[in-house]
Amino acid sequence: MALILWARQFRLESPNVLANVERPTVLIVDDEASHRELLSFLLCEEYDVMTAQDGPEALAKAAAKRPDVVLADYRMPGMSGVEVLRELRDLCPDSIRFLVTAYADTDVLRDSINLGGIYRFLSKPVDSDILRVDIARALEHRADRVGRERAEKLAVLGRIAGSVIHDINNALTVIGFIADALEEVSTDPLEVQRSAGELRVVDRGMRDLVAELMALVKNTTPVFALDSVRIEDIVRSTVKLECRTDLYVRRTVDIEVSDAVPPVLASRSRVQRLVTNLLRNAVAATQDGGRILVRVASDAEGAVYIEVRDDGSGISPELQARIFDPFFTTKGAEGAGLGLSICAAVMRGHGGALRCESRPGEGTSFVASFPVVRQ
Repeated sequence: MALILWARQFRLESPNVLANVERPTVLIVDDEASHRELLSFLLCEEYDVMTAQDGPEALAKAAAKRPDVVLADYRMPGMSGVEVLRELRDLCPDSIRFLVTAYADTDVLRDSINLGGIYRFLSKPVDSDILRVDIARALEHRADRVGRERAEKLAVLGRIAGSVIHDINNALTVIGFIADALEEVSTDPLEVQRSAGELRVVDRGMRDLVAELMALVKNTTPVFALDSVRIEDIVRSTVKLECRTDLYVRRTVDIEVSDAVPPVLASRSRVQRLVTNLLRNAVAATQDGGRILVRVASDAEGAVYIEVRDDGSGISPELQARIFDPFFTTKGAEGAGLGLSICAAVMRGHGGALRCESRPGEGTSFVASFPVVRQ
């Protein structure tokens, strides 16, 4: 009790250095209530603190809200601190993990490093000054690392995109000249107009691709050339084309279109890209014999929706929070981590939104909503 009273006094006298700043979350795991309360008093002024008395409670709370920092006591009944940190390393890989122990055991240290992926050890009784400094430094190091990794990835993407954009723009110039010439010559009006129209479609699609790449590099919202289109027609043709590939030979893909779906303002090429990416994402999430449903519908106000639903394994809540982040992937070296982030950017460019609905073991649904077209 004396320790807790001292902690209260320490907290009242300490400056709130993180006032008006988004507060990181700290998870304290300890079977001793007095030690949990002590650490909470030391940290609650600067951090959002969660506490757990054992491993299962810690894992449940971490799944609901991913902690930035975890402090786990080594000796606990049931799951040890090392086992808790090992589970949390997989559940929350970006968390910073500390092991709190009163035992200077070499095997403990080795197991913690190998299994729990710990950042640092804290000795009991915990020194308040060391605790605060260690957490602040760990968060700073993580922010620097994440910033460097993102900058490196964006630099690579920028170089690739720059080269692609240069070549695409050259091709667009040629296409534009040909389309203009065809319209001017017009010896066979119907054929020339048809060819010119096809070139115009290619031209607009390529320009929308350039806009998408530039927005991805600059982290902005792309600006597309929008036309009044029938979403259900684009979906049907895209699904038909996709299902000709070997990816879908052991999958069933069904299409459902509600009655009286109104036209929307959209880029045909980007909607095709959206549906293609969502379909391939669904294929990756399902096993042989899996079923994928593509549904087009509208609400009473005229907003149009594309839903791509699979019966795969589902997505955990912690991964759902990151699936639209650029370069985030669960496919290892096979994935670039851009498919869903591109889909989200496509919907932003249409003034719409993309959301994910999923539960582990119950499949996943991605719903792209296009805004109402005002007459």
